Amino acid sequence: MSGDEKPDLKPCPCCGGAPWVDKVRSRDWMHGPRDYWSVRCRGCDLRTPAIANPKSPVEIWNKRPE
Repeated sequence: MSGDEKPDLKPCPCCGGAPWVDKVRSRDWMHGPRDYWSVRCRGCDLRTPAIANPKSPVEIWNKRPE
């Protein structure tokens, strides 16, 4: 996901708050620097797991039972 791309995120399922994509740079002894993404709610701080693929947290966040 590029910096220009804004994913279409559903509102938070818990509080209806506005979500955002959080990018975190992590360094581990085996892989060196690595970026991870998660989707977080601004209202209640509900979040997806941090995942190395930037599209996966968006897909997880938007997947809702009907």
